[in-house]
Amino acid sequence: MTDLPTILEINDCAVRLTQAEQVLASPGFALFEDNWVATGDEAQTRYRLRPLNGNNNFWQQLNLDPLGNASGLIQHSGDLVYHHLSQLLADAGENGSDVRPLLIAYPGFYSDEQLSLLLGICQSLNRPVAGLVNSALLFAANQPPGNYLVIDQYLHHTLISQVAISAQQVSIEASQLLSNTGWVSLSDALARAISDEFIRHTRFNPRHDAEHEQTLYNQLPQWLEQVSAGDCSVQVADKSVTLGFNVLADAGRNVLQPIMDGVAEMQQRSAAQVLLCPSAAALQYWYQDLAKAQLGNQHLATQAQRFAARLIDTSEQEGVLLTEELALKDAASPQAEAAAAISATPPSAKASQTITAQPTHILTGAHAHAIAGENWLAAEEPALCATEPSACFGKLSRTAQGKVIFTPTASCLLNDQTITEPTELQAQDVLANDQVRYQLIQVIANG
Repeated sequence: MTDLPTILEINDCAVRLTQAEQVLASPGFALFEDNWVATGDEAQTRYRLRPLNGNNNFWQQLNLDPLGNASGLIQHSGDLVYHHLSQLLADAGENGSDVRPLLIAYPGFYSDEQLSLLLGICQSLNRPVAGLVNSALLFAANQPPGNYLVIDQYLHHTLISQVAISAQQVSIEASQLLSNTGWVSLSDALARAISDEFIRHTRFNPRHDAEHEQTLYNQLPQWLEQVSAGDCSVQVADKSVTLGFNVLADAGRNVLQPIMDGVAEMQQRSAAQVLLCPSAAALQYWYQDLAKAQLGNQHLATQAQRFAARLIDTSEQEGVLLTEELALKDAASPQAEAAAAISATPPSAKASQTITAQPTHILTGAHAHAIAGENWLAAEEPALCATEPSACFGKLSRTAQGKVIFTPTASCLLNDQTITEPTELQAQDVLANDQVRYQLIQVIANG
């Protein structure tokens, strides 16, 4: 590693890619047909025109379950994440051979299975992943010691993370995920309130026509900012009305109040200061005392770069470091941390985790499976099977000592060399024949 990693922040309100001074943000919307996929702004600004061909919860779901409107290229939410991330990397000029590894800040509600699938998708895009870190840790990392509630709003829900900071570390003590409190629910409520105002004053309902409804939704963020400062005139088609914040007050509060109730409930257990992530900035319009709690748009990427040496695996064993607790002792500037990532030997605690480089997962296509017990590797299509399939080239097993052993049963290669005897595998080993390819990887818990 010779440079700071590229930071990928996963929040479907704006999936953000930061490389040096370049920042790209793309909302988690997709439109698709049999042989066509559009993601990001292109999909969001046309979403109301083709609702049956759209999806805006694929980052939240991130699984391999069949979609109800599956079609052609898109069969499950994992396919949509693949296409959205591929487009974002292409827009950043990151599809060449000389690319930086990704440091991924992931939502605290992601399961181990979702993180494994995400690693598989990055692998299928030929993008190395240097580390995974719970994003709430980074949002709180530069605060003084104390207790904090980090509020991060997504498209469909809001996550409140209780974060404790000491002189030595940042850790997550508890979290609460609130459904139907995200930007989609808020924008739907505001759109209904504004449409009611148009009907009341002009007898025109902008939601009865897809083009007009799309125009309304496209302008909502701008109108919300304007109306928070005072009355303003808004227009759809040839109709206009004057909006005051009182028009939106009840509609927004009905969606957002569960967030404040959740904050109050968590503060009863432990007094804490609120930190408002950029995605949750709209909360300040309804709860003005939160304005002082806002974090800047570049806050997370700055902190990720600052702690880069602690968030990635710099050993020769090529692990993927999973950080759920962040050490603060002797925190350095981004430049010093980058130098440490290049030249320093890993801390002893981390070295003890990576020294053996024993694999924890195996990649099958775009999916990473945890290795446990005995499994069989299919020889014609990538699959990890609990029982021996008709076309199989070997058995994978984990011993009581934690070693992973591969026993070939048909012609296959290990790291491009023919293998005929049972062999212990290491992270980054590749098993293949002329039809399928499997890679062993190591996911390491940090803290």
